Amino acid sequence: MAQYLITAAEVIRDSQAGNGFPTDVVCKQIGLIEPDFGAECLGEDLYDWLLDNKEAVPEPVLEWVQDTEYADGDFVVRNGCLFESLLNCNRNDPLDDPDGTWAVFQKFGTNDCANEFWEDYLRPVLALKIYAASLNYATRQTGANGVTVLAGTSEFGGQGFRSANKAEMSDYKTDLIADIDRATRKMLRWAKKKIDSGATCTVPLSEMLNCNG
Repeated sequence: MAQYLITAAEVIRDSQAGNGFPTDVVCKQIGLIEPDFGAECLGEDLYDWLLDNKEAVPEPVLEWVQDTEYADGDFVVRNGCLFESLLNCNRNDPLDDPDGTWAVFQKFGTNDCANEFWEDYLRPVLALKIYAASLNYATRQTGANGVTVLAGTSEFGGQGFRSANKAEMSDYKTDLIADIDRATRKMLRWAKKKIDSGATCTVPLSEMLNCNG
């Protein structure tokens, strides 16, 4: 059974986190948030099914490098997405590939229903929840002096930025929670329509609990 569904790169890409957001904080929250959400919202049967049917990704997978030739079957990460090369001597940029020499890696292989559920509904919910849970730990850090808070401009290269104060952080997290709630309801509506329509889907969506954000 795969350990987790989502990766830190997917959290960064599918939430409001910027590219410089600390992935070590994200990775710690993935291990707390995803299993809890899986048990309390998806239900253990559905969550276990997703873990069991997740495609294995070869390790390690490195960032795409310009002017590098990739072989057929090579995997690279580009802009947070995983791509597979479809030919030898591939020098094309996966993000600018009119000849179709790269394919986006599908987490659930050829299972269209599972891929749609993951890419359009479940992944955005998880990304938002994990990002929201990571914010305080990215802003407040601990060390020899106990809990410290990023403040002033030196931590941001002297660009005039500062950390949000408590009220601003609270407002921001309130908006995030609202986004999580909307994304979760959207996921549940999709699942209900899929079940009610009788569409062919091997994903056990009927096991999903009537969860909220």
